[in-house]
Amino acid sequence: MKKIILILAIVFSSMFSSYAYNQQSVTAYAGIPTNYAYMGVNINSYCTQLLLNCTWTMLATSGSVQAYDDILLAEYNWGPGGGDRYHSANGSYRYWGYIRVFIGADGSTGASGTATLTWW
Repeated sequence: MKKIILILAIVFSSMFSSYAYNQQSVTAYAGIPTNYAYMGVNINSYCTQLLLNCTWTMLATSGSVQAYDDILLAEYNWGPGGGDRYHSANGSYRYWGYIRVFIGADGSTGASGTATLTWW
């Protein structure tokens, strides 16, 4: 009985590990308690498309995002003087390695922003 449970545990853990490795969308959230976030995404493959979508809440008065690998994927800043609460950037077909994404949101309590990186 113990051997069967051990075998099942190994099978299920390897299934979940491979699922996490093949995940093709990740999100960083900048909000309470800090108004900034960082995520590092290890893609290490050729991608047909790479998409970065960013949004900021109505409580945010300014925001910024920067994403890069060995080249810049996106850099966007907005504030009271102008800009949009939504930003999208596309990466073309190429080898993408380790992508770093920084997002920030400034404003009153509850100001937040999200950055979602999707690839296929």
